[in-house]
Amino acid sequence: MYKLKQTTEDFQVTEITSLKIDKTNHRESYTYLLLKKKSRNTLDVIKQLAKKLNLKEKEIGFAGSKDKQAVTEQFISVPGTISKEKLDQVKIDNCHLTIIGCGGQKISLGDLKGNEFVIVARNLPDKLKISPVEFIPNYFDEQRFSKNNTQIGRLILKRKFKEAAELTGYKDSSAHLLSYPNDGIGALKKLPPRLLRMYINAFQSYVWNETLSRYLELKAGELVKTKTSPLKRIKYSLGEFIFINLNAIKDRDTEFRIPLVGFSTEFKDLILKETITNILAEEEITIKEFIIKQLPQLTLEGEERRAWVKVEKLSIGKLMKDELNSGRKKVKIIFFLGKGSYATIAVRALIS
Repeated sequence: MYKLKQTTEDFQVTEITSLKIDKTNHRESYTYLLLKKKSRNTLDVIKQLAKKLNLKEKEIGFAGSKDKQAVTEQFISVPGTISKEKLDQVKIDNCHLTIIGCGGQKISLGDLKGNEFVIVARNLPDKLKISPVEFIPNYFDEQRFSKNNTQIGRLILKRKFKEAAELTGYKDSSAHLLSYPNDGIGALKKLPPRLLRMYINAFQSYVWNETLSRYLELKAGELVKTKTSPLKRIKYSLGEFIFINLNAIKDRDTEFRIPLVGFSTEFKDLILKETITNILAEEEITIKEFIIKQLPQLTLEGEERRAWVKVEKLSIGKLMKDELNSGRKKVKIIFFLGKGSYATIAVRALIS
């Protein structure tokens, strides 16, 4: 089995921004910073930066969370003007901040074109053949779910607020429950809004993954009749990824989308409607339960996500001696993925 992230430098991510950056006018509403970090979680860094700049966390904008166990570069925005001298006084472990310009808008989730990845996969057999792929299923990978995120989201949707708050392990929530043992809603409100929303997003993502897996398994059954390449099953913590040769799907459309289910989800595809309805029935959760009156900030309408995406600028290096795993090989893989897609899924498609 291949190994990723044996060293932090084995996984490098560079955000490609869609921002309009003014490098000369310093009177704009926001200052844009380039954040370079190593072995740090984006949300943790934002929290620490907000404290040092005397800002609220929500005032600092960023386009997406980057891997903790990696070397990453991403753009963030802070309100107003900040001088280089003041920024130089901000010291955050394993992070470096650089002023790159100004702009009239706060950076929000999704404000990027995508990410470039430089990844070293290790512990490979001596004669491994890695075949390029053009498209990959757009699954959410393990980073999205963490240890308990999906279960916490599930509990919130089922209105089991106290159990959800206990499972977060969040210090302020635990303290609240000690004083008010039956106030699960109050305990959840102690969490930062971004973190709280992440739990519902994790459950949505789990349902989305399961929908795509079942859809591709159905497609694979159709392809068997034409003697096309078989499907590949890969287990992960919440179920199973299904991979098939997407180029073999005659009606393949790169714009084909699957709903991230919410209270206003509309189904344009009957197969997807039946699949998602069945998954929610198995979970004993209804569409209406995505309206959470007790925590209205968690009420999500739902959206759509591409079912598969293109792997661009793919470069696969030569198998080299792996100095960390005796008798094994390593390979460097470079590619670009659009926003919201997971590099680890691309590696699964290439190597597993």
